[in-house]
Amino acid sequence: MKNNLLLFIFFLTPSILLSQDITGIWQGYAVRSNPDCIFYPETFLVTYILEQNGNNVTGTTESILEDTPYFAIYNLTSGNLTNNNFLFFLDEPIQGIPPPGSAWCTSVVGELEFFEAEELLEGTLSSTNGSVCCEGALYLKKLELLSDTIQCKGESVELEVTGENVKWYSDENLDSLIGSGNTLEVVIDEPTSFFITQTFNVIGEETTAFRFDIDIYEPQITSFEIVTTNACNDNSGTIEVLLEDEIDALFKLDNDNFSNNNILEGLSAANYTLTIQDENGCEIDTSFQIINQDCELKIPNVFTPDGDGLNDYFGIVPLYDFQGKITLFKIFNRWGQKVIDLQNQNIEDAIWDGKQNNKPLPSDVYVYMIEIEYNSGKRELFSGDITLLR
Repeated sequence: MKNNLLLFIFFLTPSILLSQDITGIWQGYAVRSNPDCIFYPETFLVTYILEQNGNNVTGTTESILEDTPYFAIYNLTSGNLTNNNFLFFLDEPIQGIPPPGSAWCTSVVGELEFFEAEELLEGTLSSTNGSVCCEGALYLKKLELLSDTIQCKGESVELEVTGENVKWYSDENLDSLIGSGNTLEVVIDEPTSFFITQTFNVIGEETTAFRFDIDIYEPQITSFEIVTTNACNDNSGTIEVLLEDEIDALFKLDNDNFSNNNILEGLSAANYTLTIQDENGCEIDTSFQIINQDCELKIPNVFTPDGDGLNDYFGIVPLYDFQGKITLFKIFNRWGQKVIDLQNQNIEDAIWDGKQNNKPLPSDVYVYMIEIEYNSGKRELFSGDITLLR
């Protein structure tokens, strides 16, 4: 039978804790050790809510007899955790109903061992005032949400909790089971509550359900544009990502690392996946393609620097969006004398206006030598004749 009793809604404030810390929700079972406790089952469910400050531990405990109205709630006082040994004291129930003809034990001392790697507290309970104490052995497993309590809206996320034989529900009445196990794969589109139980094989009944709330980050990236520059049969392709929103975003291609550079270079012809991450760590994926295009460069063989606005300059004319620079641009006259010598220029600046030392040169045939370096580092040398007509 399901245990539909929801007794606590727990919100834990993140804090810097000691390496040994048992703050949180602990659920498990007690084993009846006293044969005189004939009104109690051999095992029954217990829940401990603990708060640790330094080595001191306080909290509340609850014992439940399954399928009955009988329960007991204690204040846990004088708790101490030292070297994995947890000692505490339970005075008398602050609230509860014992089975007929019996009473919940009082002046109880607990001595548990903390197994940090297993998230386990295990030990014994005993009364110090001679009262009949039905609890003997005690076994507790921690129930803790390990995932962030704020997730990105619309993204698939794997939520994870500690615990034993965990079940996930979407409602406090435990009518809608949505998953089993310590992880749950979900898409969260709005603030969502999950109700989580544990089940221990010794008893076979589910524990009290605890509610864990997940809030959402709204998307910070509402619109973007990708400007691509295709490759020239090499890795000279580039993209530039333009965001409409003013945020400090990160960018990466495929399995590369994230970078804050919105211009990604050195791309060969291929299909790519671009991932954009906003300031909350939320991501958007999109695909694009870099293709090889006509990489032919046009080099005129005649120009007319007469100031009419047509063919007034000599230089390389790219038939595509050239990415690179002109590392060498030299012009010689028919006697081998250097007329112009430019280095490391943008393609639009590596031009000749038909002058030497700002004086027009006569119509004639001249010789050019031009070297291009693409963004990929590849270099290419061109040479030939150019006719100047006036």
